[in-house]
Amino acid sequence: MAMSGVTLASNVVGALNDLRMKKSRYVILAIGDDGKQVEVKEVGARGSSFEDFQKKLDASNPCYGAVDFEYEDGGKRDKLVLIQWIPEGAKPRSKMLYSASRDALNSASEGYLAIQANDASDVSLEEIVRRIKSHRGN
Repeated sequence: MAMSGVTLASNVVGALNDLRMKKSRYVILAIGDDGKQVEVKEVGARGSSFEDFQKKLDASNPCYGAVDFEYEDGGKRDKLVLIQWIPEGAKPRSKMLYSASRDALNSASEGYLAIQANDASDVSLEEIVRRIKSHRGN
């Protein structure tokens, strides 16, 4: 449970494990209307692209996005990333709730690279690759 009191819905862990097992490309998670649980909002089919995921990010609504991110770096590589999408255009209350609730995902997202994103440039292909490389120390 996060400091905000938000917990995970029962299907979140399964959806993140399916992503880890390469059964899907991305999982979009959102805090439910009641403000008490992180819920699976959408699962992207394995054939989906990172660009498909990017199109799902709303400039006024925060969410969490777990992605099996594939990229080229001297060969094909992949990395599980968990993007905390808190756009500048979101309502202040939503921004605070999503920031305070990120801890609820810690155990389910172990091994994922956490990335904070506030605008489209933070989730560009180049920026995600840069963050992965800086995390690896390369």
